[in-house]
Amino acid sequence: MKNHSISILAALILLALLQGFVSAAEPSESEKVARQLLEASGATKMVPVVTEQIIQQQRKSMPDIPETFWKEFIEEINPEEFNEKMSTVYANHFSVGEMNEIIAFYKTPAGKKFIVKLPEIAQESRGVFREWTMALRMKITKKLEKTDLKKMKETP
Repeated sequence: MKNHSISILAALILLALLQGFVSAAEPSESEKVARQLLEASGATKMVPVVTEQIIQQQRKSMPDIPETFWKEFIEEINPEEFNEKMSTVYANHFSVGEMNEIIAFYKTPAGKKFIVKLPEIAQESRGVFREWTMALRMKITKKLEKTDLKKMKETP
């Protein structure tokens, strides 16, 4: 009788654990809507493009690596991993209602244009950011040249 009770208890614990694993694997409502947001924004389509760009850069920087390695590596990549992680990030920052509003925006003419223009904007933004940081570094250098740091350290 005691062994039977222990077996039942063990089975119940195992079922509870398995249910926990199944529940953990099932995305929440928020994560499902976040996935819709990723798709509406075009982010899911960009993962393979960016992945290919990264691999091409790595190929150039490592020319001695055989092509077979890269082919095998590409086959091992699962873009869904990125999409799942990003869905969780979006779900942590936006409510389901907010994500639905963003999705609705992406379906408008302005939203569609935003999606189309975003890669171009991102490219231009990198250049603007690079120029701005260089100018900022130059300002720091010039200010350091004109500043008496020893005196500043002595003055409270």
